Amino acid sequence: MDDDHNHPALRTHRFALAMQSATSLSDVASVFLTAVHDIIDADGIGLYQLQAGSGRVLDVHAAVDDSMLHEYEHRGRRDDPVLAHVLEHRRPFDSSQICASRWRESGAHTVLEASGFEHSLEAPLVIAGAVTGTINFARSDNLRPFEASDLEVASLIAEHLALALRRAHHIALLAQRAAMFESAMDRISDSVVLTDTDGRVQYSNRTADNDLETAVTVTGGTDSIDAGVTEAVRQACESITSERKRVVVQDIQSAGKSFVARSVRLPERTNAVLTTLHARSRATRELPVWSVLTRREQQIAEFASQGLSTRHIADKAFISENTVKQHLKRVYAKAGVSSRAELVQLIWAADRQASEATVS
Repeated sequence: MDDDHNHPALRTHRFALAMQSATSLSDVASVFLTAVHDIIDADGIGLYQLQAGSGRVLDVHAAVDDSMLHEYEHRGRRDDPVLAHVLEHRRPFDSSQICASRWRESGAHTVLEASGFEHSLEAPLVIAGAVTGTINFARSDNLRPFEASDLEVASLIAEHLALALRRAHHIALLAQRAAMFESAMDRISDSVVLTDTDGRVQYSNRTADNDLETAVTVTGGTDSIDAGVTEAVRQACESITSERKRVVVQDIQSAGKSFVARSVRLPERTNAVLTTLHARSRATRELPVWSVLTRREQQIAEFASQGLSTRHIADKAFISENTVKQHLKRVYAKAGVSSRAELVQLIWAADRQASEATVS
């Protein structure tokens, strides 16, 4: 009788834990080839990853000679009754359930026999309803054929392995998307800073690192960033959360430069705030949002500050009234205001400040 350490249920449990520890596709394959020996007795072990639908082999990990794998693909896969049954019925199957003459005459048996194997067992890896791989076991002729208990174990192995592969695929996809996101953000000319709603920096793009002298370390929620930017972003986050604002626009001085910062709350489930900082050139009018507007938007905002009606603005800009309204909506969003009156007040206030600064 097995002691507790070698009890089949405990061995299966250890295998499951080992699978859970693997986070990459290569780790899953490596752990499988190492840990599976504890729960199923086999001389040859393989893991095939297949393209869902076509069954084309994408990758192979095996504890057998490469020459055997090559021969199997060349002569055995097309004539493997075990594999055919597994793919058709989507459940483990072994060679002992096949007519002896049919098995011995198959291409798969010929390949296995040349490498000293006699018995074959395979099980499907099913992910999201599709067969995405198989696990393969082979025994030499001096070992017993596979039995019903081996099929049960193979079924458990396939379930744990499929879960691990699905998780590894998901992690790999997230990493790929993160890399794409960072690459795209680094090509944006404006500084981009992503924080949680408490103002703790989670990410900054390359422009922010260069322009804001940012050194961000996202470890345990800590970060290091230009103090002026940190405080401005924190205040914006506080206004967004406490005053339930969607957008906050500010003027920020950092590293001897002037920026217009626009902080926007992302969907609530993300618990995040995105801040973009637009460098203000000396030639830019001293309006808190002027440099974030397109030339056309600046023109429309200027006409609005002169008290012109939507119709008069449309006539002067040679566009339709509806287009004027759409431009104004975008200007409001970028300026953090909700009406034409607030926009005009913002522009006039900036003009007064500029005039006072010139006189002094």
